Amino acid sequence: MLAVVALGLLGNPAHADVYLAWSCPGATVGTSVTSCPGNGWSWQRGAVGQVVASALTEGSYGSGTWRRWEDVPANQYVYTCLAERLIGAGAGCPSDGNPAEERYVLKSIVAPVPAVRIGTATLITPANAASYFGASSTATDGLGLARPAEIVELARALSNDPDRIYDFVRHHVEITWTYGLTKGALGALLDRHGTAFDQADLMIELLRQAGYSANFEFGTVTRTPADFATWS
Repeated sequence: MLAVVALGLLGNPAHADVYLAWSCPGATVGTSVTSCPGNGWSWQRGAVGQVVASALTEGSYGSGTWRRWEDVPANQYVYTCLAERLIGAGAGCPSDGNPAEERYVLKSIVAPVPAVRIGTATLITPANAASYFGASSTATDGLGLARPAEIVELARALSNDPDRIYDFVRHHVEITWTYGLTKGALGALLDRHGTAFDQADLMIELLRQAGYSANFEFGTVTRTPADFATWS
């Protein structure tokens, strides 16, 4: 199981422009930016470990040296291309040599790369999860709340037909790979995303609204990779 934490896109609200840094992965740190082995340069978003053209002061392209992105202080300069119209990296800057779009810019205002941290976690079997969370399918809150109007109207729009209800949940609610009930039937319907439990809860609520008896059935299934790809 992979635990994925999205840290988000960190932007500077004072600068809406999007810059790509002049990068050469094979360059020796500290050498002049006028030389890139094998012409292996490209325009890339700033990222840890990336070798970029940098300078102590704002100046011409040839005045810089290659440095790793993380070693360039925020108050020093990185050679960039204003990349609002640049599709992909490796192409030339849309306005090569135009100082308004291709120039040294303070690192502090160059748009940083979106950050995603991926870590591993101990695998949890359904049996272990059921033991921890409990597998009861009977609600005990006793609130007696009315079924949400959105679910009532959706069941009516689907003609209270179990086949159409199944097709709707199957094709219009994307799977979220998390164990357990997280947002429930209404949340899955509004977000069009939900765990397998949320999807099942939505289907149960729609079927019950349509006049059918429906309940959770807890268990474990084993799928081949091809079947899993089709199912998910």
